[in-house]
Amino acid sequence: MRWRERLALAFCLLIAGSGVYAQLRTVWQRPAISFSEKMFPLPDGSGVFFTGHHGWVSYLLPLPDGRLLRQVFYGEEVASITPDGHWLLTIKKWGTERRFRIWQLPDFTLYREIDIPDIGGESQYVTSVHLTPDGTHILAAMYGCDWYYYTCYPEVYAIMLIRIADNQIVWSRSQPEGLNLLVLSPDGQLALVENDYEVQLWRVADGTMQYELDISVDCATFSPDGQLFALGRWDGTITLHQTSDGTLVRTMRVPNDRYAIQLHF
Repeated sequence: MRWRERLALAFCLLIAGSGVYAQLRTVWQRPAISFSEKMFPLPDGSGVFFTGHHGWVSYLLPLPDGRLLRQVFYGEEVASITPDGHWLLTIKKWGTERRFRIWQLPDFTLYREIDIPDIGGESQYVTSVHLTPDGTHILAAMYGCDWYYYTCYPEVYAIMLIRIADNQIVWSRSQPEGLNLLVLSPDGQLALVENDYEVQLWRVADGTMQYELDISVDCATFSPDGQLFALGRWDGTITLHQTSDGTLVRTMRVPNDRYAIQLHF
């Protein structure tokens, strides 16, 4: 069975010590829905949301036993969850209307729907999106594209902060290059933004860039206290940086010539 046709969840520990790369132990593994993509664990560790079928079907899987609990959304992609586990953000993809939808957990009560803003082009697509930890704002990276012979070619890129209470855009910043990565800090004050050429640290409140690093990466994450962030590259390199100024703290390698596709402290 090809890797795209199964979901393998494992509880693993990565030790970044001298001469020790990783200690991995698979607790369980199960075949799942085709093309399983993103995973969002509940903060209390009781389960994990994941989306399959090219982002069309979303499920909630309980932990630690791994029984398939239920299908929770159809035509919607799970996109973000607040650290307290009270709010869930999905992207409605069914039909012509593409919307952000905010749900209250654990009973999945629909709180608000927000139309995805039009930034230009014939169609709008969200590449990455986050709820702020207090559940009051949406930080989204998007692109607008035009269709030519069944292919939508990106024409414009933007990052924006949307206030949920009144559906208003607090700020929007156009970008000259493709937006490949958007990662929010644990306190919601900072964000890592990556395009085709560099990684930038932004202040979320007003969308200003604090500094940039001349590096292209595939994944990133902040430490729980927000003092550090890690960057993962296609060649298996993981670098650890100080959030305050981007200073390189440590360089590590993924074992067995693998590459990093997701990072978590």
